[in-house]
Amino acid sequence: MQVAIVGPDGSGKTSVCLELSKKINNSIVIYGGKRNFNYKLTSFFLWLWKATRKIPFFPSFIPRFFMYYPMEFLENANKFIKKDGVLQIYDRHPIDRLVLKNERLLNKKAKFFDLDLSLLKALCWLYKRKFNTIDFIFMLNPSSEVCNMRSNGQYKNLESVKARQEAYLLALEEWSSIAKHVCIVEISIDMKVVEVSDIIYRRILNV
Repeated sequence: MQVAIVGPDGSGKTSVCLELSKKINNSIVIYGGKRNFNYKLTSFFLWLWKATRKIPFFPSFIPRFFMYYPMEFLENANKFIKKDGVLQIYDRHPIDRLVLKNERLLNKKAKFFDLDLSLLKALCWLYKRKFNTIDFIFMLNPSSEVCNMRSNGQYKNLESVKARQEAYLLALEEWSSIAKHVCIVEISIDMKVVEVSDIIYRRILNV
């Protein structure tokens, strides 16, 4: 079985994944974010993309879409292989690519022809067809204030947090036709990690 825990930065994904793994025998946590790559080339292309973004007038979409993202796709293809008798808990999921696309769509400053958006749409089409075996996707959804407080300064302001949450909800709706079970876990400011993992654990057991 494959279970993905997703949500905006600051929602507590990693902590919940680790706590959930303690409750379930024969379970492993697999990180799906931008670290712990299997291939050194992936790390290099990620560095190259970030470096070229700082160069004026440089077409940084080239290292992003034609170097880093293909390697990231290969990384995910190796991670998202079902294993019999093991519950795989994914800390993040390729649904994040749909989130980026939706953030771009929600951006009122988007151009009439947006090359990045067109490339993201093509990438999302590919991701939805490749990673369509997931059993559960749980989105952790704290308040915008909680996300902002826990994210270590990753957001510019509360509006950027709300935009990311809205993009996640749209991505979740889009992925609901693929995953067997899609759930939103609302998290209050006083909820503990163990309580959140209990909600997810009970939901898995009830199916």
